[in-house]
Amino acid sequence: MAKESQSAAWKDLKGVKHRKVADVLMNNVDQVSMAVSSLITPDTPRIVMKPNIGIFHFIEVELEISDVRVHDYVTFPSMSLYRTTYDTVDIPREALTLRNNAIDYAKVLYVSYSSMAEHLKAAPRESADGSVVPRHVASKVVSASLINEENKIQSIDHLQKPVIITFLMEVTTFHIYF
Repeated sequence: MAKESQSAAWKDLKGVKHRKVADVLMNNVDQVSMAVSSLITPDTPRIVMKPNIGIFHFIEVELEISDVRVHDYVTFPSMSLYRTTYDTVDIPREALTLRNNAIDYAKVLYVSYSSMAEHLKAAPRESADGSVVPRHVASKVVSASLINEENKIQSIDHLQKPVIITFLMEVTTFHIYF
């Protein structure tokens, strides 16, 4: 996850530290995005960034901050409406208007992280019968957050309609074993 010159130090860290670094990275992306979201105006309703995170290589981070017109389901990122090469999040009207039913626009932060599994290894787990069960870290992570009037991420704890997350997968071989 670190630059090539730091790869030996990265490999020397335990898995817990790897996950902590990834968590800090994701939290910092959210914090910076909230600060940048104040720049969203009717004249500039969308900011799309692919930050070059210098200390990390091979992790692609894409984010979009949008002020979107509220309708039944809103899909993020907006580029996915034109290109089918993106993981997507479809957010229902209910989530976009939960705090204020009268709003016509909602500010949303979409972030996509890819290739994290290459740098975060999960320790195997031993099952009840003594066999070792390998575990895998999710290689793709997407998040969608609603940003309130104070440019803070707003939490929602219940919805009637689901948020739909779609991951683009490249499947080259598919095997079924009985």
